[in-house]
This record gives sequence, structure tokens and C-alpha cells, in this order.
Amino acid sequence: MDALNSGVRQVVTLAAGIDGRTTRLPCPPGTRWFELDLPGMTEFKTALVARSGLTPACERVGVAADLTADWTEPLRAAGFDEEQPTAWLVEGVLMYLTPAQGDAVLAEVTALSASGSHLLLEHLQVSMLGEQGAQVREGLARHGVVFTAARDDLEDWLGAAGSRARVHAGVDPAIGHGRSVAPVPAAWLAAATRLESTKDVRASTWVR
Repeated sequence: MDALNSGVRQVVTLAAGIDGRTTRLPCPPGTRWFELDLPGMTEFKTALVARSGLTPACERVGVAADLTADWTEPLRAAGFDEEQPTAWLVEGVLMYLTPAQGDAVLAEVTALSASGSHLLLEHLQVSMLGEQGAQVREGLARHGVVFTAARDDLEDWLGAAGSRARVHAGVDPAIGHGRSVAPVPAAWLAAATRLESTKDVRASTWVR
């Protein structure tokens, strides 16, 4: 909402799943929201929105693509404008990619981000790959869900991409909006804004 209220009218959610923001947030007129996910999920989500009877609060565009392959061209083909500032939502996905794949996603997001873009990112805490997260991992594994990456160095990792981000633990009361949050699965949440970028040279200017 900070991004939309500051004038951003282009939003991209990577691995969107069945997130409902496009039907529940008060998006300003002219907002285009790209929801990118695997083809099967994109088809299911489009049918689900239609069947729900809910009216999208913006122009919602489903994009079928795989984050482990070339997802930027399908996004462009769907109408994404890399010259316009974008609000990026990268939630619930990096822990299922390899570290190298996560690095590639961050690099592509940075390259596609014009001045004034916002990045909102979630990653798993390393403790969740140890004893603390054993019970959660075992439960998820019964459904075929496996964590493949976690990191506790988000500030340094984002910094290597030119970003100085605000990073909070998922249970931090400062971001809980008065609600208590279960301590597991333990996550980090980061937010940054891109101040400067050019078409030919993407400057390292993701900032707090």
C-alpha cells in the first residue's frame, strides 16, 4: 500500500498462488497487477477468481511462467513495462528454490526495476532447517513440500544486489499490526525501494 500510495501502478507477485490481494486491497485506478505462477496454478487461480464472484480491485493479469526458467519474457509479453516503477512481492517461494536460483530471481527483479520500484521479500530463517523446524518440515514433507534454502544474511545478500533493506523477523511485533504470529515457520521479511536506475546501466540503488 505504501508503494501504491506513492504513485506506483504496476505490481508483480512472483509465485502468486491463491493470494487474494487483488480482490481485497483498495488499489488506485490504473493499477495493473501481474500474478506470475506455474501454468497449472495460473489457470486454477484465474478460474477461482471468476467463480468467487469477487470483483478485482485492479486490472489482474495472470502470467504462466516458471521461476527456474525464463520468466521475464512471459512477463513482458503480458504487458509488463520495465520503464515503470514496480512493486514486487516475493513471498513463500525462495525457500523452495536453490540458493543459485534465488540469486537469479533477485538479479532479474533488480534488472527489471525502474526508479521508484519497491521490493517486498520473504525468506526462511536458517534455524528452520535444523532441530527447531524438524516438526514443521516433517509435516510438510508428508505433502511433498521440502525446504531447499534458508539464510540469515538478508541484509548482506540484498546488499550485494545494491540493496539496503529493512529486515524484520516474522514474529517482530513492529510488523504484526497488533496480531500475534506463530513462531514457526520462522521467516525474515525485507522491504526496500529503488531510487535510481537507467535503461543501460542498472545502478545499485535499492535502499531502505
